[in-house]
Formats: sequence, structure tokens, C-alpha cells
Amino acid sequence: MISAATVVAMTGGMLLLSDDLNLLGLARLRIGTRVFPVTGVTAIVLDLLSAKGDGAMPSLLRLWLSDSRVDTKSQTTHSNVARNALRTCYSQENTWPNPAKRERNCIPVASGLGTWACVSVSNWSDTPKVVSIPIMAFLITSFGSRIGQSKYSESNEELSKTNGYHILSFWSSKYLWVSNDQIRRGRTLSKKLGPHESEIFHVKKVTLDLPQYIGSDLHFTCGYEVSSFAFENNKVVVQLNNEFRRAGYIYMYVPTSHSSVQFVKVNDDNGRVDCITRVPYINSDDRAFAGLVLRIWVVIHATGTATDGRVEILI
Repeated sequence: MISAATVVAMTGGMLLLSDDLNLLGLARLRIGTRVFPVTGVTAIVLDLLSAKGDGAMPSLLRLWLSDSRVDTKSQTTHSNVARNALRTCYSQENTWPNPAKRERNCIPVASGLGTWACVSVSNWSDTPKVVSIPIMAFLITSFGSRIGQSKYSESNEELSKTNGYHILSFWSSKYLWVSNDQIRRGRTLSKKLGPHESEIFHVKKVTLDLPQYIGSDLHFTCGYEVSSFAFENNKVVVQLNNEFRRAGYIYMYVPTSHSSVQFVKVNDDNGRVDCITRVPYINSDDRAFAGLVLRIWVVIHATGTATDGRVEILI
């Protein structure tokens, strides 16, 4: 079920739930909610011609997400999907928009979320299998690289200027920080997948002195569920889409050398938060850690109030 949901989600296709939802267990129903709404954006199939074996199916799909495209603020879920589809479709009456950019494979997200890669991996065999992909193959220096230019991965010089990468496994809700040196040495994204099992990875560059929304277990894109993101005067405010009732965790990076933040509020009340790791500070003799990765429990009631789905963090 998760693999089927993954393919539907990554290809932006129609989501059809044929089960009687009144009889469906919460765990299985939540699979559907985590890929809804669809985005209208189609992933690139990375191994379309390299899948091996008789009847082999491609197993690697990649999307980009970026706040450098159309701002989604004040848009409804349905208008977002329609806009994405219109933005990427071809019409004989109109010239192709931005022909040198890979618009079809990018999901626009709220301003402040940045640009990152979303990659799904699947094991379509009938036996368990370890799937490994070089992280370097999925790094994005800038959105909209022109076809023919080799800007899909970071150069060694660019890697030396960064402080590593956040990697979030969506279905298993696992976080990992990876250093630039590990990537240069060919570090892979590896996971043992059972028969017909899938996983979705998100890879995002660490911004040293700015807070980041790493992702959540609310929506497979780890960004489409955010309506707005703001940071001012050491305070981070994340407004989640509150059109639908949801409950789950969001993952945040906050730059601080301390072991905790001053407070976290969810829906204008004290929030439930765990620090799951501290991100090391690379190339610094006087600062051991760059910041914290927080896991925050959020319940969205879909009441339409201003504070519903609102998360505030004072660093």
C-alpha cells in the first residue's frame, strides 16, 4: 500500500481510494492522508532505461521542491494543484514557459523553505534488498538548471562552503545529518527494503545561521503542508495548512549553541518537543555545534482559527 501511494504521490497522478473509509483502520487511512492532496507535479524517473532483469521496473523517482517559484501563500489546496498542472502543461496556443528549466519536476512551496531534492526508492522484487544511491547524485545547487549544464550536483568547492545536509526518511520518520566529506567520499543513501517496499528521502543543505523547516510526517513532500514560514528577532513561526484535520510531527533545525530553545508553542499552547540531535559545526575551533534538530508534535483541528496549526519557536 505504501509503495502504491508513493508512486501515485511522486507522479502527481489521481489519488483513488476505493476502500470503504468507514471500515478502514487508522493506520491505513493515514497512508492516504499523507499523500493527499496530490501536487499535479510529475517526478523524473532516474533509472527508466537502466533497470535490470526480466520485467524490471524503474525504482528511482525524483522531484524538486523550491520556494523560488510561484508563492503558494493564500492559495487553496485545489487551486495549487490546478496552478501546478497549468504551469507545466503544453498548449499549441501558448509558447512553452521557461523551456530551459525543469518546471515539470518542481513543486512550489512557501517562501523561506528553500530548495531541496525529494527521491523515492522502491524494491519491486519478491525478496529483501539493500538499495543504495550516491547522495551526490541528488544534490541541487540551484533550481532550474539548464538542460546540458552539469549543475545537478555540488562541486568540491561548493561542498567545502556548506555545513552538511539534512536527510529525512519520510515513511520511517528517520533523520540523519551527513557531512560534506562523507558526500565527497561517495556516501550513499542506503536502506534495506522488504519485498515491494518503498521509502522517500528528502535531502536539504544545512543553513548555518538560519532556522530551517526540515520536513514532517504529515505530507510526503515535507513542505507542501506549510502555508507560511517566518523568522524574525530569534523567533520562528511556521503556519501549517489547516484545511484538514491532521496530527503528526514536524522537524525543525534551529541555529544555536545551547542544548535547548527558550520555548515552543503549538496552537498557542505549550508544545511537545524533543531534541533528536545536535548538528556539528564544521571548520570551527570555538564552536562545537551549529544547532539543534527538533521534533515537534502538532495537532491540526481544521477549525479555521488563526492559531490552528501555528508553531512558534523562540531560540
